[in-house]
Amino acid sequence: MGTKWVRPETTTTSIVGGYVLVRSHAVLALWQSYTDGHIELLDVRTALAEVETRHSAAAAWTQSGGKGKIRPTDPTRPVDAERLRQLTECSDARKTRRSLRRLANAGVSGDVLISRTGTPLPAIPRNPLGVADRPVPVPRRWLRELARSGTSSQIAVSLALLLRGSFYSRGVVRLGGTCSAAWIASAFWLDERTAKAARAELARKGWVSVAESPVWHRQRYGMTFLLQVPPAAKDDTGVPGSPPRGVLKVPGLPPPRKNKNLPLRGTGNQDRPAGSRFEPRSHERSPRITDIRPEDLIQPDRTLALHADAVQRGISTGSPADRLRFFTTTLHAQRRGLDPCALLAALARRRCWHHGTLQDEDDARAILARLDGHTGTSSTMTGGHPGNSPVPSLVRSSAIVGGVIAGLLGRA
Repeated sequence: MGTKWVRPETTTTSIVGGYVLVRSHAVLALWQSYTDGHIELLDVRTALAEVETRHSAAAAWTQSGGKGKIRPTDPTRPVDAERLRQLTECSDARKTRRSLRRLANAGVSGDVLISRTGTPLPAIPRNPLGVADRPVPVPRRWLRELARSGTSSQIAVSLALLLRGSFYSRGVVRLGGTCSAAWIASAFWLDERTAKAARAELARKGWVSVAESPVWHRQRYGMTFLLQVPPAAKDDTGVPGSPPRGVLKVPGLPPPRKNKNLPLRGTGNQDRPAGSRFEPRSHERSPRITDIRPEDLIQPDRTLALHADAVQRGISTGSPADRLRFFTTTLHAQRRGLDPCALLAALARRRCWHHGTLQDEDDARAILARLDGHTGTSSTMTGGHPGNSPVPSLVRSSAIVGGVIAGLLGRA
């Protein structure tokens, strides 16, 4: 029998450079406010810098014997905006003060991050994803580095690894855990490839070291990692006039996907038949409401197949009235939309069939009459002029009303 595998972890009572206890649900609320657009990336870095500033002030307050009536962690105690500007390397202190106001309005300021668990939060995360409300030990060097030069992907992955691999209990800190890129992507609203690239960047900087683990464990729980504390940088003290940080190659957009199903010979898209550029080829798939193409809006037979797919997916019904609404909405999207395919998809997904005009409905009736084998004037679904329709709706309605009035007068 083989030996049982034990997940590696590091247990210590102190971290090089010190650590700060932050609240896990407050960290999720901070990132949620950033993804919702209530705060900016500079505001997130300012919040991390405020945590570091309040912790250092609290340590100095404790060493001095508690001199002063207001504790440094008290929300009513003002924070030094100039100190935050130095930690974030912001160009103007006014930007830092605006960041503090936005953080206070969103309820995710630095004093909330270091508040005790169990107290109510001004901003509650919508989906904690099984993360317990607990204190998370964060190395102070991590805080200073993220506040100074952290990108959005680096901050998100760093917070995710801290939530899954940093624990505190009775003065003992345990570093190490398991985390998958899919969990990071779902918890912090990132692309999975961006999460992997940022995690590799943290490993290159020496913040994270990947430990060996069995295949079944990696497939079920993700990679096993150990958190490391990087060595102190030259400008780690935050002294004004320190040299600027170096340029880091941080991934912005996720890398392109690799297409492994490329044809060996030919291109597969050069043998177009003569005629319209949207003429369907024999190997093309049938229209789908989830992937609308321009030819689906122009050719009536493909529009009819598109409506059949919408009926099969439960978006519309097969009644003549709903079919007329679908064709009317298709003509409206073609005439009014900057991107007709996207507009039709959005209207169909929301079941908004009431945006079409009378002109759109008249043209749709003519096209359906042509498809049903009746006489019509148009065989293509192009947005024409009022003269292209058989009878304008207003004239037809006036004729009906005139006939009814003439009948009533004849009886009289």
